[in-house]
Amino acid sequence: MAIASNRETWQSLDAVHAAKLVENVVGIAWATDPTGRFVYVTPTAPVFRDLTIEELNASDGDTSGWEHVIHPDDYGAAAVAWRQALESGVPYRMDHRMPGVTGAYVWVRASGQPLRDGDGRVTGWYGCVVDSAPSHVSQPSGQELLDVSKVHPHDRPAVAQASARAFFTGVPQVSSYRQLQADGSYRWVELRADSEQGVTVDPGIVAVRDHVAMQDHPWTAAESLGETVEAVRAAQLLENLYGIGWALDAHGKFTYATPIAQTSIGLTLDDLNESLDGREFIDGGEHGWKRMVHPADYEQMATTFRNGLLRGEPWNVEYRILRVNGDYVWHRSGARPTHDNHGRVTGWYGISLDIDVYKKTEAALRESEQRLQQLIDAVPAQVWCMTPEGRPCYVNKQLMDLVGVRLEDLINSSGSRSYADIHPDHRDAVEAAMTRSLSTGEPFVMRYRQCRSDGTYRWTEGRAEPLRNESGAIVQWYGVCFDIDSEVRAGEELRSAQERLARASQAASLAELSASIAHEINQPLAAVVANAHACQRWLTAGPPQLDRALTTIERIIRDANAASEVICRIRELFKQTIPTQTTTALVPVIAEAKRLLVDGALAQDVGIEIEVDASIPTIRGDRLQLQQVLVNLMRNGIEAMEAGGRGKVLHVRAQRDGDFARVEVIDEGAGFADPNRVFDAFYTTKKSGMGMGLAISRSIVESQGGRLWAESNPGDGAKFMFTLPLVAEISS
Repeated sequence: MAIASNRETWQSLDAVHAAKLVENVVGIAWATDPTGRFVYVTPTAPVFRDLTIEELNASDGDTSGWEHVIHPDDYGAAAVAWRQALESGVPYRMDHRMPGVTGAYVWVRASGQPLRDGDGRVTGWYGCVVDSAPSHVSQPSGQELLDVSKVHPHDRPAVAQASARAFFTGVPQVSSYRQLQADGSYRWVELRADSEQGVTVDPGIVAVRDHVAMQDHPWTAAESLGETVEAVRAAQLLENLYGIGWALDAHGKFTYATPIAQTSIGLTLDDLNESLDGREFIDGGEHGWKRMVHPADYEQMATTFRNGLLRGEPWNVEYRILRVNGDYVWHRSGARPTHDNHGRVTGWYGISLDIDVYKKTEAALRESEQRLQQLIDAVPAQVWCMTPEGRPCYVNKQLMDLVGVRLEDLINSSGSRSYADIHPDHRDAVEAAMTRSLSTGEPFVMRYRQCRSDGTYRWTEGRAEPLRNESGAIVQWYGVCFDIDSEVRAGEELRSAQERLARASQAASLAELSASIAHEINQPLAAVVANAHACQRWLTAGPPQLDRALTTIERIIRDANAASEVICRIRELFKQTIPTQTTTALVPVIAEAKRLLVDGALAQDVGIEIEVDASIPTIRGDRLQLQQVLVNLMRNGIEAMEAGGRGKVLHVRAQRDGDFARVEVIDEGAGFADPNRVFDAFYTTKKSGMGMGLAISRSIVESQGGRLWAESNPGDGAKFMFTLPLVAEISS
């Protein structure tokens, strides 16, 4: 129930009636009895979370039931302010957070006003709740109000109106009132009301114009209210909360307007109601209030106003109003009709709120958003956003133009990201990586090929980071994609050039080595041939010269030994000298080898997976030579899978095998028939290979106390394995 079932006094009914009048204009209102117990709340208001009156009034001594409809961080201050208002009878005003339509907390501005009987006793409270921007008000303005007992009775409405207008509009108000002095006399003082600083008083005597100071002057209301008595009463109730209210008769003539509002525009009721063309406004005429409306806004404002009068329906409109200082400021006006027992409209009551600050803030926000949008669209990158569940919610113009898709094209039937723009070879991997990031909150980083609007695929680097709230929960994902196609292709061309250079260098080195071998062997062999011919002559001479032939044979033996020594030195080139051994960890050596090869593997669409047993102790060896062995074995595996189709993976595993560390390099290529022959010098299965890599790798491993061998499954790939002794084994 939205109305209390137990109404002890007619005063509570009066508070409920006031609340409902306010509710008709602002949508959300409430009423309480003099002790602060709720007797009415707007039934459909989300801020009350469907709590009943009994639940709102429930109390355990320290807290009240309405604690559940205010943010926990704001309840303490709100409770203190409400308690002080009840004790002092001072109007209640407070900014705090309450549940919105979605259930999330939003900032609201709450205000409460007491109703009093003829003796000044509070008989009930009525108030409203309106949405507002976050406020910096740290204390309820009720605590900062001046001592009302020192304000002249005729000026108290003006003080309350100025305070209410400042609180609800955020615009500082300047007014004046007569202040009671110690000797019993009254002196005019200036009052400044600010939404953040409360109310301050300038004790100096100021010169005040009569039509501003005398708020109870007869010109503030029509001589006869006629049938608009109820409308005027409603306007004054609104005035108590918002600082401004007005009433019209059924034809649109003003019968009441808040005095301070009339002075701010410099127009009396007679000025507002003056006919400018001799016709009633409801009949299409123009009245004096046209002078206060901005010319660009008048037609819309007048049309809305007139249609409301003709149809008897509530209306509201925003327009700019001219103040006495010559400035136009934005206002929002709204009105509701009053009816007699037969449903006939008897009058109108409404409010006009200063929304200039909000309009300027809104314009500045739009301008800022436009600049930000222009900046995002100008950035040479694809910018996008996703919800925590993975549903795309924004893409910039760059992405739409390059990829040729709209936001809705990136959402699949299940509401999550569609990966149709990703190359089929990479689609599954990208989706798996993004799904993992969404579930773990880890950043997303990946390179893949993405389809462009012209149907071509280009290399793209995608990155995404989560945005978290104060509690650490992800509220949104922000992503960016860079076109790196030129960079990738340049890298491929560089690698190709490096490979060609390496082959040329190898060929040159081989040619140089061959020439050196030929030169070194040719000299002793030439001597052997010459001495052989000489020996032949000595043996065929008559008689044979055996002594000289023996001498020549000794020379032949000497030159043959010299040739043999040349061959031995050449063999030493393929035998590694004993390396300088140091303590080395396998993990960084393997990681460095992967780093050197990962770009080439990516270009061949080959993945590299590393599995290392964390319990492997360090080994003792030459780090650079071990890296040379790993790079050679891994490169061979990648090249073996070059023509094997997409999705191939090179596995590198390291584990402990007794007193040795064992490393395996496994590819998914075609394999080979004879595992032993691959280590023979100059044997190769590659078109452009020299056949020396595996021979040199084996000599390096063996020189460091290990062993290198291979296993093959033709058609299913090859496995190369080598072992190296652990540090403990070497020490022992």
